[in-house]
Amino acid sequence: MKIKIYKSGGELQTPQDFNQNKNEQAKNTKAYAFLAKDYGERYRLLNVENKYKVKNPDALNLNTYQFSDAKIPTTENGKNAIQNSIKEASKQNVEEVFVYTEQEYKMYDIWLGIKAALQGGRAKNIKTIIIKMKSGEVKRYEVWKLRKVFN
Repeated sequence: MKIKIYKSGGELQTPQDFNQNKNEQAKNTKAYAFLAKDYGERYRLLNVENKYKVKNPDALNLNTYQFSDAKIPTTENGKNAIQNSIKEASKQNVEEVFVYTEQEYKMYDIWLGIKAALQGGRAKNIKTIIIKMKSGEVKRYEVWKLRKVFN
């Protein structure tokens, strides 16, 4: 296990023979390194397939022990970007979704995307939504609180 400790107290662990799809590996490393470096978060990146040939989530949050999936949407449409990110992460059966945006999305569109992704009992397994704004600011939402607001 390769462990990188940041001044923030954050930590990023990478398996010895780290293996994710090439495109994903760079994106996931960048996303989780950002949280570790700038926000003191602690993550362990996971190999894409475990020994049973089952696709693993992208990472394990070492503070909450929730499996996490990083999404880096490229669409201009903020609502769709957020909604699809949460929907895809939910299919992975993770408890945490980290949406790393590099686009400028309006907060209203982000809110609409979250609401759409969670309505009608969707994304039941998702407990935490983390969104990195283009500015570098991070928003963190507990899904049970959001569901209360939306209902």
